[in-house]
Amino acid sequence: MPAAATWTFSRNKLIALYHENKAQRMNVALGNSLTLAQGTVLGEVTATPGVYIAYASGHSDGSQVAKCILEYACTTDASGNITMDGEWGQTVKAVPAFLPNSGVAFSIADLTGLDATALTALGGSIAQGALGGTGTVVL
Repeated sequence: MPAAATWTFSRNKLIALYHENKAQRMNVALGNSLTLAQGTVLGEVTATPGVYIAYASGHSDGSQVAKCILEYACTTDASGNITMDGEWGQTVKAVPAFLPNSGVAFSIADLTGLDATALTALGGSIAQGALGGTGTVVL
């Protein structure tokens, strides 16, 4: 019998608080050499349409506009191959991201990079609590 587990499972997936069945997703390619947590707010890089990196309001490469939210934690290599954490650790070219305006609620604490500018760009609203703390947002 092996001393270590052959397969392990973890909660490296963003889970909606309610209205999960209404959630709309799209598959997105990610930039090279990244490590991203589930729930990371993503922006699209203008120079490479269809490629997303972590949103930051101070950027000037297109990723300063929040577009979607990453569903699974993952890492990318220098060639853009994406390895999804958890499940089976498969390597893919695109991963699912939640689209805004679905009416889906998330815990603020589960979202990385969400600020007032991103909330506005995503068309979301705070249902309870406050950004940077605890509470719920509806996107």
